[in-house]
Amino acid sequence: MVGTVEPEYVALYWSGELARRIERLERRLRSCDICPRECGANRREGELGFCRCTHRPIVPVACVHYGEEPVVSGTNGSGTVFFGNCNLRCVYCQNYQISQDGKSQRTKEIDPQAMAERMLYLQNELCCHNINFVSPSHFIPQLVRALLTAVPMGLHLPLVYNTNSYDSIKSLRELKGVIGVYLADLRYASDKWGQRFSRVSDYVS
Repeated sequence: MVGTVEPEYVALYWSGELARRIERLERRLRSCDICPRECGANRREGELGFCRCTHRPIVPVACVHYGEEPVVSGTNGSGTVFFGNCNLRCVYCQNYQISQDGKSQRTKEIDPQAMAERMLYLQNELCCHNINFVSPSHFIPQLVRALLTAVPMGLHLPLVYNTNSYDSIKSLRELKGVIGVYLADLRYASDKWGQRFSRVSDYVS
């Protein structure tokens, strides 16, 4: 993941394509269909759907992580940005406090400028090999909005999309050329167990 080739998202920024994608994504927050749950909550006006998030990103932790796959962590570590709450409710989640304690996580809301600054800190001060977004499925518009701020500030690292794989294909299409590596976990091969342990009836499909 230590590359010398400029990520494609930099060219998307300068062409104006990144801004156009943000407009499309943020419109969808008014009747949210960003993840497959398609709650229809007006997150722009503060309504809470299944993920219990508004239009502001929740980032409880941004840190160096050495525990990813070796090609992701490298020698300097992966610049991990953990998003709060989640679009699954896995009863076995190791990050339960971050992923499911929605009330406490609302205190971790930040604006895109602050998120961009954290990304630049991971790049410039901690010398991470990449920016690694963990549980980003319900925060794709916010991710891209922060990127729009971070690119002119000098962000140039590859981006990793570290997901539970319960993602909207429509939303993922907006990330073409933005994300360099998809680090996708497979939770279930049976919808029966997905419903029982994560409150999701259509995970496999």
